[in-house]
Amino acid sequence: MKIKNALYIFLIPLTIIPLILMSVIALKVGKQNVTEQSTEALVGFAETSGISVSNFMEGQKREIKIVSQIQRIANNLNAYKNNVATDETQSLCIEALADWVASNDNYLASFLLDENGKVIACHDGDHIGYDFSDHSVFLNSKNSDEVKVGTIEKSFLTKDKDVIYLSCPVYTDNYRGILGLETTLDFYNSLVKGIYLGETGSSLIVDETGRIICHTQEGFIESEFKIDIRLDSILTDYKSGLVNKQGTKNYSLNNEKKILGYYVIDEMNWVFISTQKYSEINQPIKTLENTMIYIGSVTLFFTIIICFFFIKLFMKPINTLEDVFTKASIEGKYIKCEIKGKSEFAHLSTGYNKMMDTLKSKDSELLQNYQLLETEQQKTKFLAYHDSVTNLLNRRGFEQKMMEILNNNLSGAVLHVTLGAISNLDGLLGFQVSDSLFKNVSNRLQKTIDKDDVIARGNGTGFYIVRISPNEKIEQFLNELQKLFDEPIVVDGIIFNVKLFIGISLFNEKDNKFEDIMRSASIAMYEARETNQTSFRYYNESMQHRIKSNYDLLNVLDEVIMNNELSLVYQPEVNNDNEEVIAFEALMRLKSKKLGFISPAVFIPMAEETGKIIEIGKWAMKNILKFAKDNFVNNENFQYVAINISTVQLAQTDFVDTVLEIINDVKIDYEFVLLEITESMLMSESKANIEKLVYLRSLGIKVALDDFGTGYSSMQYLTELPLDILKIDKYFIDEIDINEKKQGVVETIIKMAHHLNLKVVAEGVETKQQREILKKMNCDIIQGYYYYKPLSEKELDEKKLL
Repeated sequence: MKIKNALYIFLIPLTIIPLILMSVIALKVGKQNVTEQSTEALVGFAETSGISVSNFMEGQKREIKIVSQIQRIANNLNAYKNNVATDETQSLCIEALADWVASNDNYLASFLLDENGKVIACHDGDHIGYDFSDHSVFLNSKNSDEVKVGTIEKSFLTKDKDVIYLSCPVYTDNYRGILGLETTLDFYNSLVKGIYLGETGSSLIVDETGRIICHTQEGFIESEFKIDIRLDSILTDYKSGLVNKQGTKNYSLNNEKKILGYYVIDEMNWVFISTQKYSEINQPIKTLENTMIYIGSVTLFFTIIICFFFIKLFMKPINTLEDVFTKASIEGKYIKCEIKGKSEFAHLSTGYNKMMDTLKSKDSELLQNYQLLETEQQKTKFLAYHDSVTNLLNRRGFEQKMMEILNNNLSGAVLHVTLGAISNLDGLLGFQVSDSLFKNVSNRLQKTIDKDDVIARGNGTGFYIVRISPNEKIEQFLNELQKLFDEPIVVDGIIFNVKLFIGISLFNEKDNKFEDIMRSASIAMYEARETNQTSFRYYNESMQHRIKSNYDLLNVLDEVIMNNELSLVYQPEVNNDNEEVIAFEALMRLKSKKLGFISPAVFIPMAEETGKIIEIGKWAMKNILKFAKDNFVNNENFQYVAINISTVQLAQTDFVDTVLEIINDVKIDYEFVLLEITESMLMSESKANIEKLVYLRSLGIKVALDDFGTGYSSMQYLTELPLDILKIDKYFIDEIDINEKKQGVVETIIKMAHHLNLKVVAEGVETKQQREILKKMNCDIIQGYYYYKPLSEKELDEKKLL
C-alpha cells in the first residue's frame, strides 16, 4: 500500500477522534465546575453575610457593656437606690441614654430598670415607671452577669415594629440594675436586600422556628418558607453535630428544583440562607454546550483540511528523496539493501544500502555518541528530581509525589526529620565525611518505610517522609525509627551519635494544600528541636500561637526601655564564714503593659537573637552601676556587684570601650565591678573574647565564670581564662545533702578552684543542710533562697541591706 493512501486512512480518524473525546470531557468538566462554583458562591454569600450579622450583634453587645459603665447611669441608679434621686441625676442619665440611641439609626429605645424590673430612666423620658418584671428583657438578665440577646418581639414603644432586646447588668454599691436596648431589624433587612443572586435568587434570615425574619422580597417576612424541607431543622442538626456551620441543601418550590446555601448564626439561633433556581444556575452550562458544539464543528472542519494539506506536504519530501536516492544508486555510490517491496521506502532502502559503505565507518562513532548523550540525558533528568548524595527524591521530586497523593485523596502523615547538632558538618570535617554520614542516615531511614511511603531529602540536614497509613500506626513507626538510631554511625573512624528531631503534620482527603501541610510539619519540627524535650512533636494550632507570641514579644522589645518596662532586682551573695552580705548579683525583670510579666528565660534569648540585647545590656549596666555606687560602695563589707554579660555583647568589637565608658560616666571604682560570663560564650571567637576580658581584668575589673559544670567544662578554659570567681551551677547544689555523687563533684570543683586561686560561689542554696555541707567543703560564698531571693530596691531597704 502506498504511504499516501495509508496516511489518508489512519491519520484523519486518529486526529478527529481525540478532538471529539476532548470536547466531551471538557463539556463534562465545565458542567461540573459551573455547578460547584455556583454552589460555593451561595454558601459564600450566606457565610459572609452570616458573619456580618454576628459581628454586628457582637458590636452591639460590646457597646451596651461600655454604656452600662457610664458614670451618669451609675449615679442615677445609686441615687434611686438611696432614695436621693433628683431631677438633675435623672436628667443626666436620660441624656446619656438619648445620646446613645441617637448615635445609631438601628436603635429605637434604651431604658434603665431597677432590680424589680421597673423603668427608672428612659431615653425619651416618657416611659418612666413602666413595669418590665414579666418581660423577657428583665427575666433573661435578672440572674446573669452577661449581656443577653433576646428573641424578636414587638417594640414596647410602637407595638407594631419588630425589635431585638439587648440587656446588661449595671452595678453600683452592691445594687444591681439592668440596662435595656431596643434595636430594629433594619441592618439585617439591608444586608439581605443588598445581595444580588440573579433573576431567581434571594436571601433570607430565619429563626429557630423556621419563621422568616428578613427576606429579599418583603412579602415573605414573618411567614414560613413553604418548601419540601424544614429550615428550622438546619439549626437543630447543627446543634446536634449532624451538619456543619455552613453548607447547602436541595429542595423544591412550586415543583421547581432549587438549591440553598446556609450559614448558622449560633449566637442568635438564626440561619442565613441564599437560594437560587437550578435552571438559572445551569444557564451557563447550556451556553457552554452551544459554544462547544460550534467550536467543535469549526475545529473538525479545519482539522480535516489541515490533515489533507499535511499529507500532501509530507509526501513531497519523500518523493523528492526517492528521486535523489535513485540517481545516487545509478552512479554506483551505495550498497544494496535486502528490503523488498514496491513502496517508496523500498526505493529509499536501495539508496540507503548504497550509502552503507561510506557510513559504516561512522556508525560506531555515532552509536557511541548517541549512547553517551542518552546517558547524560537520563542522568540530568534523574538529578532534576533526586538528591545527588543520597539518590533520594529532592524537594522538587517530593512535591510532585506529594501532589499525586493529595490528588488521590489519601490520608497519612508528613514527617519533617532533621538531625541535631551537626549543622556545620561540612565546614568542620569536609564534604566527603558529611556526604557519607547522610548516605548512612538515608539508608537507615529507608529501612523503615513501606512500598507506598515516600522519602526525600530536603535542604541541609533535613529529610521528608510521607506515611500512607492509619494514624494509630504513626506512633509505632516513630518508635521503630528511633530504635534505628540508638546505635551511633561511624564514618572514617568518627563516631556520630545522631539524634532526630521530627515534626509531624497529619493530613486527610480534605487537606489538599501542599504548602500548608509542609509548613505545619516544619513548625512542629522546630518546636521539637527548640524544646529538646522529645524527639518528635505533632503539629497543633498552639504552635502557631507561640509563633505569634514571639512576634508580639519582638514588638515589645522594641519599646521596653522607652516605656520604662524593664526593672532590676539584686540577689545578695553571703560570706560563708561570717554570714555577712558581701556582694549582689543584678538580674533583669520585664513587665510589659501589653503582655504582662515575661520571664527572663523567654525575653533574653529573644533579645540576643534579634540583637536588641546590645541596647538593653547598656541600659542595665549603667543603671546597675549607678545603683551600686549610690547604695553599696559605702558599706565596708561590700566587694562587688555582678553583671551578667550576653554572648552577643561580648562579641561586639566595641565591647571594651562600652564597658569603660559606662564605668567612667558613673564614676565607680573598677574593683566594685564584676562581669559574669558562661563557658559557651568563649567557644566562638574564643581568642578575641579572652583578650577583651584579660584587658578589662588588668584594670581591676573582676570576672566570674557562671553556671560552671553545665557547659563544656574544659580544664583548658579554666587555665586560660582571666577569672576571679567560679560559680557552681544550681544543678549540682540540688540534693547535695542526699546525693553522695553530687557531693563528690562539688567538693572536687571547690578544691580545684582554690588550687587555681579562684573563689567559689554556690548558686541555688535553699536549705540549712546544703549550707552546712558547703561550709565544711570551704565554699567561699553562698547565693540562694536560704538567705535571700532576688530583691527590689524597696525590699533591700526593708531588709536594711542598703
